[in-house]
Amino acid sequence: MDVRPVPARLVVREGLRHLLDGLQSSFELLEGLNDYVAIYDREGTLVSGNRKAGLLIGRRPETLIGEHFKNHVVPAEFERLQIAFSTILRGETVPEFETRFLHADGTEIHVLARLLPATHDGEIVGVYGIGSDMRAQRAIERVFVNNAQKFRSLFEHHTDAIMIADVQGRFAAINMAAEKLSGYLNEEVVHKPINLLFAVDDGEANMRLDEVASSHESTRYTLRLKRKDGSSVVVEGETIPIIVDGAVTGFFAVSRDVTEPRRVAAEIDVQSQRIHQLYRVASAVRATPEEQVIGALQLGLQELGFEWGYIARIVDGILTVTHSVGDYCEFSVGYSLPLDQTMMRHAIAQNAIFIAEDLSQAPWSTDVSGRAEKYLSFVGIPIRFDGGPGAIGFLGSKPRLLTQTDREYIVAIVALATASVERGLHHDRLDALAFHDTLTDLPNRLLFTDRLEQQLNSAKRRKRSFAVLYIDFDRFKEVNDTYGHAVGDAFLIEMARRFLSASRESDTVARIGGDEFVILQPEITDAENAMEFASRLIESTLESMVVGEFTLQPSISIGVSVYPHDGIDAQTLLQNADTALYCVKAAGRNGFALYEPQMEARPRPRGTT
Repeated sequence: MDVRPVPARLVVREGLRHLLDGLQSSFELLEGLNDYVAIYDREGTLVSGNRKAGLLIGRRPETLIGEHFKNHVVPAEFERLQIAFSTILRGETVPEFETRFLHADGTEIHVLARLLPATHDGEIVGVYGIGSDMRAQRAIERVFVNNAQKFRSLFEHHTDAIMIADVQGRFAAINMAAEKLSGYLNEEVVHKPINLLFAVDDGEANMRLDEVASSHESTRYTLRLKRKDGSSVVVEGETIPIIVDGAVTGFFAVSRDVTEPRRVAAEIDVQSQRIHQLYRVASAVRATPEEQVIGALQLGLQELGFEWGYIARIVDGILTVTHSVGDYCEFSVGYSLPLDQTMMRHAIAQNAIFIAEDLSQAPWSTDVSGRAEKYLSFVGIPIRFDGGPGAIGFLGSKPRLLTQTDREYIVAIVALATASVERGLHHDRLDALAFHDTLTDLPNRLLFTDRLEQQLNSAKRRKRSFAVLYIDFDRFKEVNDTYGHAVGDAFLIEMARRFLSASRESDTVARIGGDEFVILQPEITDAENAMEFASRLIESTLESMVVGEFTLQPSISIGVSVYPHDGIDAQTLLQNADTALYCVKAAGRNGFALYEPQMEARPRPRGTT
């Protein structure tokens, strides 16, 4: 028997092979994730990964196997990745960090990455790499990269050192300028106290940490920054509170080395303030998309001196305002006019930012828009709005001479506003899926219940009545059984349309399941109003319906309950309307009835629809 010890390297390789065999099914499950997942051996060579890992850098996954991770990152990031990789192999943890991968087309991809140890039988045999594509979240920063000689991006590429700290005074992140200034990498300071760099307790300090951590206002400071090599520099800067739900959760510390030559002082002050304002809007993580859109437009008015800002959708040559901020109240949300009668048509035609600094001068003084008497300066920017054309505009009552800095700031505002609009549309789509019936696009049970509860609260406060109508189709099962479910679905869609046509705009028509519909009729004076409405619904079924080669004759039964006479809560009102409905069924169908207490004693019909 050979009792010679097995080499440690062979043990690791065997452990990695067993680990990969066991994870094969897991990788198949992970193919549906948006994150990339990869496994590297201890030398940093890729041994397995999901399909997203290849798509992230524009390569087929199988071509990546056997390559070192240094081939997949930009050269400037290799040292950072090597340090993190070695830390994991030593059994230590590394927090999430941002890095840059290299796409096959030569572009850089910002990635939020996390490294974890890959173990087998207690031995670290490799490293898991998990990451998310951060390109969408870096849209605003990339705006500022284009003018790198004056201003860097809001965080990573800003020329000022920007550091983020929590209310306990611990670093959460620092940007590249801060890394260069301090000599530390981001990973080396995360979770460390800020006195690692700032001597906040020395005699020169004019920033008290306890005051900054709880303040809702910005604080200017001059401090000595201690560098990693032991040297120090004097920096001046400003703290900006990070406010979530009205509470300070941390702060930005924006620092600059005052020993360097002063850089166009007035211009820096303006741009710094604007960056801070954008950060406040963009970093309000609990703000709704609508609040962020309005916040971005308000920054345009505040910082650039305009009186009105708006976002519009353009459909079939008609410009319709969807968001409006400022003094021109006649151009409120919903205002529409032909695009060719607006100044915005120039921006759309050029597909680029369009600026008219003085509309009282030729050629704008005779422009067909006819709006020159209302305002004297205009900026228009074309955007994509839910896959179609749209625009963002700013107008002022006085001529505006815009500097290059102003133009760049407009582009940054547009980037923030557009991203927020798209986020809002995404939320609306999710809401539609959650609260609407997918067949008829009517409100579903969840949304109807919410509106019923709101109506109850309003009716109790205002002492008003309203009605609930419970509708069921007569012998609908026979339609499905005889003609098929496709015909049954078309039948329901057409009846939903007829119900909407017979209803007021304030009524809520909902499908709560199968062939069951309910209608909330608010603001009625008496039960007679509800009965008249029920009669109109019955009339909507009198016309026969043609579905394909079949002609169908609709028939419905309706039960009605009225608040507060027939119930003072949602469950009772629905239950009593349902009871009245079954009494109509028992009496021969195709009719309506108002709930009466004696109906409870009548037996419900069995096996009827």
